[in-house]
Amino acid sequence: EIRLSLVGSEMCIRDSSKGAGLAHRITQLVDSFQLELVPHVDGGFTSNPAAVADFHTAKWSKIWTRTASSSHLIEWGHLEPLVPLQPSAIRSAARAFKALTAVTDGLHPRAYADLSERALLAVCRLFTAIERAGSWDNDDLHILYRMIPKPDGDRRPIALFVGLIRLWAKSRRPLVRAWLYRTVADGGVLNAVGGRRICDAVWRNSVLAQAKLPGAEFFVELLSDISKCFEHVDHATLIALGKQLQYPLVVLKVSLSTYMARRRLLFDGNVVGAAHVVATGGVCAGGTFASFEIGLYAVLAVRYIQRTTPLSLIHISEPTRLRRIS
Repeated sequence: EIRLSLVGSEMCIRDSSKGAGLAHRITQLVDSFQLELVPHVDGGFTSNPAAVADFHTAKWSKIWTRTASSSHLIEWGHLEPLVPLQPSAIRSAARAFKALTAVTDGLHPRAYADLSERALLAVCRLFTAIERAGSWDNDDLHILYRMIPKPDGDRRPIALFVGLIRLWAKSRRPLVRAWLYRTVADGGVLNAVGGRRICDAVWRNSVLAQAKLPGAEFFVELLSDISKCFEHVDHATLIALGKQLQYPLVVLKVSLSTYMARRRLLFDGNVVGAAHVVATGGVCAGGTFASFEIGLYAVLAVRYIQRTTPLSLIHISEPTRLRRIS
């Protein structure tokens, strides 16, 4: 057991085989305690935590509402109901959450695994009602967004959904994962899913270069990092692509409803922005289905590039990265 202390908080790595991710997060925490200066209303600059929170809340409010929402103009049509979840599936999903997962509503998602069979059946019926309605009750729902500092001074928003939403999403994740493997048959396009890593694309690049370009004198790899990739996803386009590619539309509709809930931004030292923000588009990093939705959004463009440029390999990660061999 490795025991670390950082700014008065004690964090443990109990399993060395699973400690790399936690160690990475610990190293990133150092940035969150650096002093940040933002413009002051009376001129000059200030590092007051409340002023920093208000500054970034106003900035991200403009980003999240830069385009008018058009998802309400889409005719979903008849959506075939999903097979209702069973208590065993809910219990299995609850047990899959890690002990150190974020908890924003006071109830750890793993706690649902300890409910009685009758109580779990009630949860299943609640999820069925939500899926038939196509949304959560956003009037009483708000989502915390942890605004993680980036080295360039910007912030990376990570959604911290309440436990019940996360439990539903994890219970339905196998359905969406099955869609992914049916749709992206080569398995090498979307690497932001279980069992795939960024190094997979590097390995494929090397193999493709050796196998198909034996006489080439040069090898080119292009990396394109799309700024604010998640925030630029248009809901109307996403829905249209979901219909075309037979994505589980009930899951997509409920998932999009969580992105439209009121947002409260959480900053360093647990300072929460004073204002609520309601987004008009985009998907949320931290959401169970965000990676799949980005894959849905990009898969047709990827297929077009691969069809018109045979000697090419496209890799989508978080945020979207395109790797191309020529």
